[in-house]
Amino acid sequence: MTTKDEKGSGPKGSGPKEFGPDAPPSRTYAWTRLLVRFMMPLLGGVTVRGAENIPLTGPVLLAPNHRAYVDPPYLSMITRRQLHLMAKAELFHIPVLGRWITGLGAFPVKRGAADRGAIRLAVAALKAGQVVGIFPEGTRADPGTLLPAEKGFALIARQTGVPIVPVALEGTDRVHPKHAKLFHRAHVTATLGKPMTAQEMLAANPDPDKDALQIICDATMQAIAALMTEPVTILEAAEKSEAPAEKDD
Repeated sequence: MTTKDEKGSGPKGSGPKEFGPDAPPSRTYAWTRLLVRFMMPLLGGVTVRGAENIPLTGPVLLAPNHRAYVDPPYLSMITRRQLHLMAKAELFHIPVLGRWITGLGAFPVKRGAADRGAIRLAVAALKAGQVVGIFPEGTRADPGTLLPAEKGFALIARQTGVPIVPVALEGTDRVHPKHAKLFHRAHVTATLGKPMTAQEMLAANPDPDKDALQIICDATMQAIAALMTEPVTILEAAEKSEAPAEKDD
């Protein structure tokens, strides 16, 4: 495994109720991350590029592409700071898993609808100076494609004005392909881009009549695509809505 890191609980089913100031990772997160580090070589290892783009302190919104259920463990390798991930609400109702991911600092989001509670939690975490990870696509994409970003992500980015760090995850879909029951050995690369804010994205857009949230969505996915070594196509919103609903494995 080759990794490059920079230096520097709520009731089951609900996720954390409050976020305190940025602090060392919780025991659950620290021990889980240590376990993940030991397991990574068995699965083929991970290379992290651009870890210095995550500030040592202060709020950061990570925007990774989403290919596999194993994306979150690989994301934990890109920074030693605790990462608070937005995860689908169904996971928090699984007895042991729900308590565990709550202890990791994850918080739930209801898919298929604008979840104001999840948006409020994400904004609160960022205002408290935390590192928050949100998959802008909202669900897993097929290899060679990126789905359009959800506007809930853009709303959080615009409301908080925090630095957004795009992340290109490549190889996780080979470690655990969609609907696969077993893991496969494959190397994963996580490439982090330069931080940018929603305000910078809006200022760089030449079309003043274009919807602000759509500008942020498009700019974020384009930034992720630019970091990827494999060719990818960013699908249109219509193509995403026409795709069959993703089933839980």
